[in-house]
Amino acid sequence: MNLANPKYLRVGQKYRYGSQENTPKHHESVNGLPNWFWTTSFEGHSSELRFQAGIWSPRRARKGEANQIPFIFCNTSPHKHGSAETPWEDIFAPDEGFAVYFGDNKDPNCIDASKVRGNKLMLDAMRLQHSPEIEDRLLAPPIFLTSSSTGEKTFEGIALINRVEIVMQRLPGQELSFQNLRFELIILKLDAESDVVSMEWVNSRRSDILSVQEQFDLAPASWKEFVQKGISVAPSIRRHIYQSEISKPIDQLPPPGSTLEKLLNDTIGYFDHQKHDFEAVAARVVEQLFERQGLDYKTGWVTQKSGDGGFDFVGRINLDPTGPFPSSKQVILGQAKCERSATNGKDLARLAARLGRGWLGAYVTTSYFTVPVQREVAMDKYPLLLVPGIKVAAAIRDDLMSNRSTLVDYLANLRHRYSTSSTLGLNLAELMIL
Repeated sequence: MNLANPKYLRVGQKYRYGSQENTPKHHESVNGLPNWFWTTSFEGHSSELRFQAGIWSPRRARKGEANQIPFIFCNTSPHKHGSAETPWEDIFAPDEGFAVYFGDNKDPNCIDASKVRGNKLMLDAMRLQHSPEIEDRLLAPPIFLTSSSTGEKTFEGIALINRVEIVMQRLPGQELSFQNLRFELIILKLDAESDVVSMEWVNSRRSDILSVQEQFDLAPASWKEFVQKGISVAPSIRRHIYQSEISKPIDQLPPPGSTLEKLLNDTIGYFDHQKHDFEAVAARVVEQLFERQGLDYKTGWVTQKSGDGGFDFVGRINLDPTGPFPSSKQVILGQAKCERSATNGKDLARLAARLGRGWLGAYVTTSYFTVPVQREVAMDKYPLLLVPGIKVAAAIRDDLMSNRSTLVDYLANLRHRYSTSSTLGLNLAELMIL
């Protein structure tokens, strides 16, 4: 790809997006930002990519005997979350390679959300993406993710639909609920393209002249691999950003005033007089983190209130679920801290000291890890997974959205789940053969 050609969309880049009067498409940039309409304009088409709907696609392109959906934009507006216009909260996490996007039905009188225009468009795309036939996958539209704020649009990446489920939702201030669809997406890596999507490929999908094979030849490497091998390769071509091993405290906590901050504070408040019970939440957070990576992880038990021996919960990763070898099973010892102050390095060292050969530790806190503590872990090469407050809050939020539960009910259910499945009489060595 020729990066000298300015016509590309870059993941994480903000673009100026306004009216035709204040953002004319012949200007390469407007007010210091790249112009979305200049970037996405396509010679031979009457309009640039201008859309207001959350789920949108341009007109279908003629590809031989087939009519092709060129691509689908899923746009979210975080500043409108919780409003009557957008009563739900979409999740875009491009650095972790996943997204959760809610469909476009809001009508309590609609008894089949799959028939609504945007939802139907997404389901049509999913059928092609999940098809075992390469001919279908060649026609399958990529999902382009964007987020909007006033006068701006940010490109969040390209994605495949991993799964969809029916959910029930309710508009603020209304009694009637409505059926909607919840899409889980895998955001694809663009390593070979330096995190940009060429408009040459995007426009080839809109063209009635270029063939399916010609547009395939212009596609990003990850999209080509998906088309050639099928949806089963999606986890291996998922986007992941490697960041510095040292994280600032401000980056480990939810943004002030955000929904995540309130959720974290409410969780801490719930356990004010029963901090030991937070261990059930920590066990679930670690469980979710491993599940998202496609690993076979099982929680063994949560320890009793006294005499935990330096750890609060125990789990196990099975690296070869169908194999007979005990060496493929790794024990996870977990420590949980429901706290508001920074984590004490002595607690981390205590957990590390309890680890046997080949074991891993997971330290979950509602607070953050100081820079000196992180450096100590790195220098001593402790095999520890550090989970700060922002990840705790995000994991709880994701579960609440999936389970459609209140926070109080969710936390109470977790306490019951892990207390009833406790296997306190089991020693750590026996966990290896469960």
